[in-house]
Amino acid sequence: YHILLLKYEFMVASLQRTRGIAMTEQVKIAVIGAGLVGQRHIAAIDQVAGVRLSGVVEPNGGDFRAPVFADLDALFAGTDVDAVILSTPTPLHAFGAQACLAQGKPVLIEKPLATSVAEAQASLTQARPVVFPSWSAIIVVTIR
Repeated sequence: YHILLLKYEFMVASLQRTRGIAMTEQVKIAVIGAGLVGQRHIAAIDQVAGVRLSGVVEPNGGDFRAPVFADLDALFAGTDVDAVILSTPTPLHAFGAQACLAQGKPVLIEKPLATSVAEAQASLTQARPVVFPSWSAIIVVTIR
Protein backbone atom coordinates (compact mmCIF):
# COMPACT_ATOMS: atom_id res chain seq x y z
CA TYR A 1 0.00 0.00 0.00
CA HIS A 2 2.91 2.40 0.47
CA ILE A 3 3.22 3.13 -3.26
CA LEU A 4 -0.55 3.66 -3.54
CA LEU A 5 -0.54 6.05 -0.59
CA LEU A 6 2.31 8.01 -2.16
CA LYS A 7 0.36 8.23 -5.43
CA TYR A 8 -2.74 9.52 -3.62
CA GLU A 9 -0.83 12.06 -1.57
CA PHE A 10 0.76 13.41 -4.75
CA MET A 11 -2.67 13.51 -6.43
CA VAL A 12 -4.25 15.34 -3.49
CA ALA A 13 -1.44 17.90 -3.30
CA SER A 14 -1.62 18.48 -7.06
CA LEU A 15 -5.38 18.94 -7.00
CA GLN A 16 -5.20 21.32 -4.05
CA ARG A 17 -2.58 23.40 -5.86
CA THR A 18 -4.00 23.40 -9.39
CA ARG A 19 -7.74 23.21 -8.73
CA GLY A 20 -7.99 25.39 -5.65
CA ILE A 21 -9.31 22.61 -3.44
CA ALA A 22 -8.88 23.72 0.16
CA MET A 23 -6.80 21.50 2.44
CA THR A 24 -9.88 21.19 4.66
CA GLU A 25 -11.99 19.77 1.81
CA GLN A 26 -12.07 16.10 0.92
CA VAL A 27 -10.86 15.19 -2.56
CA LYS A 28 -13.52 13.05 -4.24
CA ILE A 29 -12.00 10.13 -6.14
CA ALA A 30 -13.72 7.55 -8.33
CA VAL A 31 -12.23 4.15 -9.12
CA ILE A 32 -12.88 2.75 -12.57
CA GLY A 33 -12.66 -1.03 -12.57
CA ALA A 34 -13.06 -3.05 -9.38
CA GLY A 35 -10.99 -6.10 -10.18
CA LEU A 36 -8.00 -7.08 -8.05
CA VAL A 37 -6.07 -3.83 -8.60
CA GLY A 38 -9.18 -1.66 -8.33
CA GLN A 39 -10.10 -3.29 -5.02
CA ARG A 40 -6.62 -2.49 -3.71
CA HIS A 41 -7.17 1.15 -4.63
CA ILE A 42 -10.60 1.14 -2.99
CA ALA A 43 -9.13 -0.31 0.23
CA ALA A 44 -6.15 2.05 0.23
CA ILE A 45 -8.21 5.21 -0.24
CA ASP A 46 -9.34 4.89 3.39
CA GLN A 47 -5.72 5.29 4.49
CA VAL A 48 -5.29 8.79 3.09
CA ALA A 49 -6.56 11.78 5.00
CA GLY A 50 -8.62 14.17 2.94
CA VAL A 51 -9.66 11.61 0.31
CA ARG A 52 -13.12 10.13 -0.16
CA LEU A 53 -14.28 7.38 -2.51
CA SER A 54 -17.14 9.03 -4.39
CA GLY A 55 -17.96 6.34 -6.94
CA VAL A 56 -16.97 3.04 -8.50
CA VAL A 57 -17.47 2.06 -12.12
CA GLU A 58 -17.93 -1.69 -12.35
CA PRO A 59 -20.16 -3.14 -15.09
CA ASN A 60 -20.72 -6.28 -13.01
CA GLY A 61 -21.93 -4.28 -10.01
CA GLY A 62 -20.68 -4.91 -6.52
CA ASP A 63 -20.97 -3.91 -2.90
CA PHE A 64 -18.73 -0.92 -2.20
CA ARG A 65 -19.00 1.94 0.24
CA ALA A 66 -19.77 4.33 -2.60
CA PRO A 67 -22.30 4.44 -5.43
CA VAL A 68 -21.63 1.92 -8.20
CA PHE A 69 -22.09 2.88 -11.85
CA ALA A 70 -22.23 0.69 -14.95
CA ASP A 71 -20.05 2.98 -17.09
CA LEU A 72 -18.20 6.29 -17.20
CA ASP A 73 -21.15 8.22 -18.63
CA ALA A 74 -23.31 7.12 -15.70
CA LEU A 75 -20.57 8.07 -13.24
CA PHE A 76 -20.15 11.59 -14.57
CA ALA A 77 -23.92 12.09 -14.79
CA GLY A 78 -24.53 10.67 -11.31
CA THR A 79 -21.87 12.10 -9.02
CA ASP A 80 -19.21 14.76 -8.70
CA VAL A 81 -15.58 13.64 -8.71
CA ASP A 82 -12.33 15.58 -8.52
CA ALA A 83 -10.13 12.83 -9.97
CA VAL A 84 -10.26 9.28 -11.27
CA ILE A 85 -8.16 6.17 -10.72
CA LEU A 86 -8.30 3.99 -13.81
CA SER A 87 -7.70 0.32 -13.02
CA THR A 88 -9.35 -1.35 -15.98
CA PRO A 89 -7.79 -3.99 -18.23
CA THR A 90 -4.94 -2.50 -20.31
CA PRO A 91 -6.83 -2.45 -23.65
CA LEU A 92 -9.35 -0.06 -22.04
CA HIS A 93 -6.78 2.39 -20.60
CA ALA A 94 -6.64 4.83 -23.53
CA PHE A 95 -10.43 4.97 -23.94
CA GLY A 96 -11.01 5.43 -20.20
CA ALA A 97 -8.27 8.01 -19.82
CA GLN A 98 -9.50 10.08 -22.74
CA ALA A 99 -13.12 9.88 -21.53
CA CYS A 100 -12.11 11.13 -18.07
CA LEU A 101 -9.89 13.87 -19.48
CA ALA A 102 -12.71 14.99 -21.78
CA GLN A 103 -14.71 15.62 -18.59
CA GLY A 104 -11.82 17.70 -17.24
CA LYS A 105 -10.90 15.07 -14.63
CA PRO A 106 -7.29 14.23 -13.84
CA VAL A 107 -6.73 10.49 -14.03
CA LEU A 108 -4.21 8.15 -12.43
CA ILE A 109 -3.69 5.26 -14.85
CA GLU A 110 -2.32 1.92 -13.79
CA LYS A 111 0.58 0.81 -15.95
CA PRO A 112 0.93 0.35 -18.80
CA LEU A 113 -0.47 3.67 -19.97
CA ALA A 114 -1.83 2.16 -23.20
CA THR A 115 -1.38 -0.69 -25.63
CA SER A 116 0.45 1.42 -28.21
CA VAL A 117 2.67 4.47 -28.38
CA ALA A 118 0.02 6.28 -30.45
CA GLU A 119 -2.68 5.67 -27.80
CA ALA A 120 -0.33 6.77 -25.02
CA GLN A 121 0.64 9.93 -26.92
CA ALA A 122 -3.01 10.79 -27.53
CA SER A 123 -3.80 10.45 -23.82
CA LEU A 124 -0.76 12.49 -22.79
CA THR A 125 -1.59 15.25 -25.28
CA GLN A 126 -5.14 15.42 -23.94
CA ALA A 127 -3.91 15.31 -20.32
CA ARG A 128 -1.54 18.25 -20.50
CA PRO A 129 -4.13 21.07 -20.21
CA VAL A 130 -6.33 19.11 -17.79
CA VAL A 131 -3.85 17.72 -15.30
CA PHE A 132 -0.97 20.15 -15.49
CA PRO A 133 -2.24 23.41 -17.00
CA SER A 134 0.87 25.39 -16.08
CA TRP A 135 3.43 22.68 -16.89
CA SER A 136 5.11 22.32 -20.25
CA ALA A 137 5.64 18.55 -19.92
CA ILE A 138 4.21 15.52 -18.24
CA ILE A 139 6.55 13.15 -16.45
CA VAL A 140 5.60 9.49 -16.32
CA VAL A 141 7.33 7.61 -13.52
CA THR A 142 7.34 3.86 -13.04
CA ILE A 143 8.30 2.66 -9.57
CA ARG A 144 9.49 -0.94 -9.45
